[in-house]
Parts: sequence; structure tokens; C-alpha cells
Amino acid sequence: MSDHNDRWNNPPQVPTDPSAFKRLRLAQTFLLTYRAIPIVLMGDEFGMPGGGDPDNRRMMKFGNDLTALQKQTLQVFSALGKARAAHTALRRGGRSTLAVENEFYAYARTDGSDVAVVVMNLSQNPVSRSVDVSSLGASGTLTDVVSGGSVPVSGGHIAVNLDSQSAALYVR
Repeated sequence: MSDHNDRWNNPPQVPTDPSAFKRLRLAQTFLLTYRAIPIVLMGDEFGMPGGGDPDNRRMMKFGNDLTALQKQTLQVFSALGKARAAHTALRRGGRSTLAVENEFYAYARTDGSDVAVVVMNLSQNPVSRSVDVSSLGASGTLTDVVSGGSVPVSGGHIAVNLDSQSAALYVR
């Protein structure tokens, strides 16, 4: 007889709830944009399920073996990783808090003229916020490395619109 806690015969399955992957992408955004060296274990880049021994030895999956949600998560992770490699602000820059609310967080990473602005919506609902970036000396337009969308800096502020449980990483 097999019970649900039997990791040999009943391992955790890939979640089908998009919210699980949204939360993972929020964590990835934080991990790859905050101070310190990010540590990513095999499968974390796309949300491979797993549990304790013996389920911690699954074979790696690639390409068409990934679900649509896993592929989307891998694309976000890849974009964040490329941005981290391209911007010194994300690797060794200083950090400053721009906005903190119950379910909204915005901070900046700066290294000289290299500026990155991270905004995160932890809420189950979409949000629209004006974020003051005047202290960063930012001007012109900032581009989100994940979505490709952009926001103009107007009067020292950017207007951000985020879907539920999502994040944006704006760079120059």
C-alpha cells in the first residue's frame, strides 16, 4: 500500500497551478538582483519538483520535456541571468530601497552610471504604482529585461503596472 508521503513510489509532481511558478519567478528575481552571489541548484531555473531522498536525484529535463509553465519560468530566469551578467550594478552595486508596502517592494542597484530598478508585486491582484527614482539620477526610458516593455522617467518617477505575483527589472 502506497501513501502520499512515500517518495519512492509517489514523488511530487510538476504543479499545474500557475501561481506556484509565479512565486518561483518572484524568488528568482530577488535572488538574481539582490546583493550576494546567487546559488542555483539543478532544476531551480525552471521549477523541477522534488523532495527529500530519494527524490533529490531526479534526472535533469530539457526542451520538450518541460511544461509550458516551466519553459516560461526558464525564459524569465535566463533573462535575469543575462541582465546580471551585463550590469555591474546587479553584481556588485549598492542597493537602495525605493518603496516598501505590504505586497509591493521596489529597490535599486547602482554602480556608477549603471542603474537597475527592481519592482515586485506579491499580491494576488495587479498593481499600478508611481516609484520615485529621482535619487538615482535616472532619465529617459528604462526597459524591463523580462517583458521588453519600457517606462519613461517623468518628473523623477516611473509608473509601473505589474500583473499579480510578478516582477520587473528595469535597466537603462
